[in-house]
Amino acid sequence: MRRLLGRGSFGEVHLVACRGHDMACKHIAAGSDDEHAQAAAMLLKEVKALAELHHANVIRLMGVCIERHHLCALIEYAARGTVRDVLERHPDLPLWRRFQLLYGAVLGCAALHAHRPRPILHHDIKTVNLLVSQDWVCKLADFGLATGLGTLPTATKGGG
Repeated sequence: MRRLLGRGSFGEVHLVACRGHDMACKHIAAGSDDEHAQAAAMLLKEVKALAELHHANVIRLMGVCIERHHLCALIEYAARGTVRDVLERHPDLPLWRRFQLLYGAVLGCAALHAHRPRPILHHDIKTVNLLVSQDWVCKLADFGLATGLGTLPTATKGGG
């Protein structure tokens, strides 16, 4: 099973089955070397953030594949889609449910800001970056612009 869930600036997100569980697979689309490098940097930054964060209101990282021409991240699947999708599909969504989603987003942000050793700032909170699980839990996603993360390990060329 592989179904397109959405497209972003870096590539596509597909619904995939892995070991009997539905997951979302974010992968980089083909492009120029510069575009690919920029997209890879954003995806790696997101992987770094999700690897450090473990909270009910932050989307979970399930796995990652880092190869030269194949870079993807497996993340928790949010069956109801984005908050934007939910609000468009359910214009009569009860006020208490809307507040429940808002409260989930606030709890996720609080978890980021309380992160140690350094707080994490998301910098891109919007309805398309807030995902909703089957049981109506709102989860922060898309950490490509986040700051406050530790540095990624890098390889260097040459001797020293």
